[in-house]
Amino acid sequence: MRIDCHVPITLRIVGVPTDEQLEAAGRALTRAVAARLAEAERMLAERHPERATGAAGAAATPGPLGYQPGSAGRAADGPTAPTAPTVAHLDAAGPAQEEQRWAARAHGVPVGGSEKPPDDPFAGALHEAERENALAHPPAPPGPEPVVPDSPSQQEDVFAPLDPATDLWPLPGVEDRIVALAEETEERERASGRSVTHTRDNMIEYWKERFVASVDYILHRRGGGHRKRLAAGLAAAERKLAGEYRRLRAQAYAAADKRDAETRRLRSEPDPDVVDEILALHRAEEESYAARLANVLARVDALRRDYANRWLQVAERAAREYVVIAANEAEFILQKPQTEVRVYGLPEYLEGTVPAADRPDVLAQGQDVPGSSPTVVRFIEAVQKETGWHVKADNYPNHANSNPLLGDKESVGEYSFDMDLSGFLKITEDGFYERDKLVGFLVAVDRAARHERIAWNAYYNDAVVAGRVNAAAGRSRITFSGGGGPKNNPGSFHHGPGLYVLHMHFNVMPVDIAAQYLAGNPTAPKIEID
Repeated sequence: MRIDCHVPITLRIVGVPTDEQLEAAGRALTRAVAARLAEAERMLAERHPERATGAAGAAATPGPLGYQPGSAGRAADGPTAPTAPTVAHLDAAGPAQEEQRWAARAHGVPVGGSEKPPDDPFAGALHEAERENALAHPPAPPGPEPVVPDSPSQQEDVFAPLDPATDLWPLPGVEDRIVALAEETEERERASGRSVTHTRDNMIEYWKERFVASVDYILHRRGGGHRKRLAAGLAAAERKLAGEYRRLRAQAYAAADKRDAETRRLRSEPDPDVVDEILALHRAEEESYAARLANVLARVDALRRDYANRWLQVAERAAREYVVIAANEAEFILQKPQTEVRVYGLPEYLEGTVPAADRPDVLAQGQDVPGSSPTVVRFIEAVQKETGWHVKADNYPNHANSNPLLGDKESVGEYSFDMDLSGFLKITEDGFYERDKLVGFLVAVDRAARHERIAWNAYYNDAVVAGRVNAAAGRSRITFSGGGGPKNNPGSFHHGPGLYVLHMHFNVMPVDIAAQYLAGNPTAPKIEID
């Protein structure tokens, strides 16, 4: 009698497979089932050899002593005889031991020192199919992190770290323009008949080093840089949205508690229409709060994207404005030389210091402003009178230490100051003060200083203004200073344009006091004494 057993097989598939993947899975399943059936037949033949049929049974059933496969029932030298029945030779303890061995194998426990658990071909085939599917359908990347309003770590991620050398120097119009400037500078210097000291390769290396230091200073180091200021702006704006989100979420929680209580009361409501109506109102209210909360999160996300764009824009602007600095420095190098002006800070004891609070009409005010020398006060008074502009001298601690001086840094007086002219002049597209009015102002400054017998010079990076003022004065009053700085703060000396601390820096020196101080000193440096 034949008995057919139909065993259902379930194949779990994750995702939506293609036709090719389904075909591959079918082949793998067929191989696995065939291997399982073969393994089952082998196991049955080993366990019940008297019932085994086919090749598996013959191979598993031992014959009488001296039996060799293929020789059963054959005489040594005669015709084939009827096949003798095969007999299994087992000792008395065999069946019990065999039962124990098969029970152990069924639980995956090795039996005997060299015996291993049988391989599971079905599991192997499934593993292969899963591996093929994983290769064909790799897992999707994780979704974006949920927006958490007022999260410092998420706000920090808004401002991507930028390396000036690798992220900004290669920008179009930066590196290529610097290279072109370096080539032009060498060519023009050679054409002028002067000794060529500003070669292409030297200038590229020089400008790139200053570019990296200067951009880093503007973006990260000067008062925390623009990155810090943008981060503070984002935090302040997001803090307002976070407050709105917290208030709205508290209202949503309170409304949810109220709905829960009302839902419990509905268990005793006999009218199903009333129940449906109230539950519909509950769903509408819940969806309304969810939508309003999602709207706040969307506004937070939009705010962050806006600040991320601002950060990238200011970084790119810093990179491109340095090209303006380099172009102006090239013009300074190639301008017709004027008589050099040497102005030095003098020791403080020669004149003393006027506290800023004593002269708010000429000295900028501030908690840390150290005041200025009487010569600076006199200079500003004369400039105000000559120009009609109520400009002021601005100072900060150790300002004079980074400028030429006589004596030592510890004893130098306050003969250096800054001047912000943004309240008097418009800013041009390239980031400098409007040129015609500034030239007129500086020519008037020179007249006032000569009248007061005060030597002066200024750092300002607009080569056009410098060329016109220096030609009118007959001296190099305006000089370049952009991209330099001390070893512990490279790239920190800037005097325009735009982001690069647009202002003018002045050094002044009383001519007569300087002459008296240097009288009889054979090693004194050459200074301007009109």
